[in-house]
Amino acid sequence: MIVFDGREFSKKQKEELKILAERWQKEHRRSPKVVFVLIGENAASEVYIKQKQKAAGEIGVEVLVERFEENKTKEEITKKIKEYSKNPLIDGITVQLPLPNSLKESTQEILESIVPEKDIDGLTSKSAFLPAVVRAVLEVMRAYKINPEELVCAVVGAKGWVGERMALTLKNKGAKVLKIDLGTEEKISGLKKADLVISCTGSPGIIMGDFLKEGVKVFDLGVMTVEKGVTKGDVDFESVKEKADFITPVPGGIGPVTVVSLFANLLEKCW
Repeated sequence: MIVFDGREFSKKQKEELKILAERWQKEHRRSPKVVFVLIGENAASEVYIKQKQKAAGEIGVEVLVERFEENKTKEEITKKIKEYSKNPLIDGITVQLPLPNSLKESTQEILESIVPEKDIDGLTSKSAFLPAVVRAVLEVMRAYKINPEELVCAVVGAKGWVGERMALTLKNKGAKVLKIDLGTEEKISGLKKADLVISCTGSPGIIMGDFLKEGVKVFDLGVMTVEKGVTKGDVDFESVKEKADFITPVPGGIGPVTVVSLFANLLEKCW
């Protein structure tokens, strides 16, 4: 059974991106620059922002974190994002999700204020880029020769932003995709049919080993801070590892690769 090490996997990726960033910097006399928009307070989002800042420093990307209080209006936020979109010295923009409850209904409108060519996290409907987390999953699948078109793939949480895009990408690659909602016994039993399970519900420990078949491959994209300093994923690791032959843990699994994939999108855009 393989327990995927995302930190180790992402090291080589960062080294390759650093070379690209250095070449671009010499040619353009500045470093690639990205703006991270953070709205309100969210412990998991703060963790991701710090991870992105650290990776950016290692790769050679300049970062600006634009923070908005939760009480800011969508008009104030989109105005600022549009200013960054027009700025030729800004190469990429991304909005940290999820947004606060007060702005949930305006999520897509806020995201669409990013111009498609600077939407390096695939947040808008016209972006040329895959969402970083989707790209990360595909990179890992490629490295470990996991071919989704040969497998029955279950996406748990397919109604959410990440799950919807993950399911669509797998379908476009020819995979048979099951969209699973763990709210029903019928759907839970459907998980037993899956050769590959990708979970992105944000509900800690919701995927149990009893739900899965022997030899399943499991990608855990759910990340929740359950208490200070403790992060958990959707998967109950101890029970699932008894069934799986490949699993991405939380923390240290897909998360580090997702961060690096964001900068891979940025540097593709720059070049």
